[in-house]
Amino acid sequence: MDAKSKPIAFPIAPKHVRYVKLGAGGRWEQESLEKSILRFGFESADPEALQLCREGKWGEIRQGWLEDSGCSARIASSFANQMKAFFEDKGDTLWVTFIDDKLHYGFLESGEPERANPGDDKDWSSFRRVREGWRSADAQGNSLTRTSLPGTVTKLSMFRSTTCNVADHEYLVNRINGLRSQEVKRADQARTELLEALVVLIRRLHERDFEVLVDMAFVNAGWRRLGRVGGNEPVKDLDLEMPLTRERAYVQIKSATSQGVLKSVVKEYQAREHYTRLFFVYHTSSDELKNDWEDSGVVLVGAEEVARMALESGISDWIIDRSR
Repeated sequence: MDAKSKPIAFPIAPKHVRYVKLGAGGRWEQESLEKSILRFGFESADPEALQLCREGKWGEIRQGWLEDSGCSARIASSFANQMKAFFEDKGDTLWVTFIDDKLHYGFLESGEPERANPGDDKDWSSFRRVREGWRSADAQGNSLTRTSLPGTVTKLSMFRSTTCNVADHEYLVNRINGLRSQEVKRADQARTELLEALVVLIRRLHERDFEVLVDMAFVNAGWRRLGRVGGNEPVKDLDLEMPLTRERAYVQIKSATSQGVLKSVVKEYQAREHYTRLFFVYHTSSDELKNDWEDSGVVLVGAEEVARMALESGISDWIIDRSR
């Protein structure tokens, strides 16, 4: 089965991995995506250049760049090597690029490049077809967004020429195959163990320390506190406002609680019309709490969620210090 008829199957195992920039300023990105092609410059469709490429005369291609463009020997060699990588790919090179802040990848069909715009005597760019089209999700269906990729991959978009080898190719291939690196696995395991330990420590906190912790977690999450923590009010422990939307919420903080207490607090909340949300925060309950008021803006926040908030807002050390 040749490269043209062979579909992409996971796991992929490319011989080479190369980044390609689809035109200056990305001007060929959408066309390449829509037509399932990889469009390429360097006057690669010029008849003379095309013949030299067919014959593998890369030294002459390099010499042509030296004589015609006046570029340096290093640049001429780079241009010739980039053309060679594009022209000689037998379908075993994984090509990657960034389009609309997503990493797209694909393998080329067999065959030599075709002229991209035959009717324009000033345009000698070419293209090759991408087998099964460009893809932007891994083997598990997860989108390969720029923000989900490490800097070793995203910095490729800063490459000034057209195509280059991907240095962190092993990571990228594993990521496309839906495999996590050992470093990520260790980090995930460490995070899970830390969260589990934080839950235990949170349940040991003094009631006042628990209130302070919840206060810090919500403030660090973007809420603005309008009232003080605790006090003599029977229900309201924290009076909050979201600055951007002006949403008002209050937080009831309970170290130990029960379904009956929750029901009573919800009743008080429903009588306060200027609030749109109630956060009922606790770390221990005598029975499993059931939230029958989610549609009314009631949110239950147990010890596990408090631990996650603390970790994400950078205050897990405070919990550890309080528990020494």
